[in-house]
Amino acid sequence: MKKLITLGCLLLCSSTCLLANVADDRFQQANNAYQKNDFANAAQLYQQVLAEGFNSPELQYNLGNTYYKQDSLGKAILHYERALVLAPNDADTKANLAIAKAQVKGELEPLPEFFLTAAWKKLRNTISSSYWGIVALAFWWLGFGALAVWLMGKSRKQKKTGFLAGTACLLLSLLPYSLALSSSMYEQNTRQAILLKDAAPLRSAPDKDGSELLTLYEGTKVQLLDFLGGWWQVKLPNGERGWLDGKYLEKI
Repeated sequence: MKKLITLGCLLLCSSTCLLANVADDRFQQANNAYQKNDFANAAQLYQQVLAEGFNSPELQYNLGNTYYKQDSLGKAILHYERALVLAPNDADTKANLAIAKAQVKGELEPLPEFFLTAAWKKLRNTISSSYWGIVALAFWWLGFGALAVWLMGKSRKQKKTGFLAGTACLLLSLLPYSLALSSSMYEQNTRQAILLKDAAPLRSAPDKDGSELLTLYEGTKVQLLDFLGGWWQVKLPNGERGWLDGKYLEKI
């Protein structure tokens, strides 16, 4: 029985390594196609890597570049945004996203955020959720180590120092833990989407009979609020709300 289990584990590891090697080869093929200005083929190869379950900031960034080169502004912005979800501080992605966004028609002036909300998002996006989790764990271990000194310390000074340091570390761990949780939830579902159609009407109701509030253009980023009958209720950067046909949107 143990031999069968071992054999199964070896086969699983072998198949995983094989898939990883195939994905690496395809990723390199896509890079080569991009360098030869074969952007359509490069995009197709990158998408195949994604379809095989592999994802990374570099992959999303490269996809954004291929679509930008093909004048597919909406898809370029979509993949740049996805790259930033995985690597919030990547300078190249931020720069390319800014260039792409500058070409979106009818750009809407965003409302200023409440300063605490803006500060929280900025801090959350400093590093990924996994790194915030590591920081939280480090504070936990430091806290428990200090409390061990409090329990086993021989002098009163050692006990006092251990208790204060342990309590402080455990309390401080709540911040990176909350940031890790918030970042993880954001990575799994940003509740945001990009408009991929050249132009689409924002309507007052979730059907084609709803009055047209304004026209939105390819590359516009919206916040998703509610879904009804194939339509998304969205919130625009300027705070205005309305309904968009779901087939024109793709989630970040």
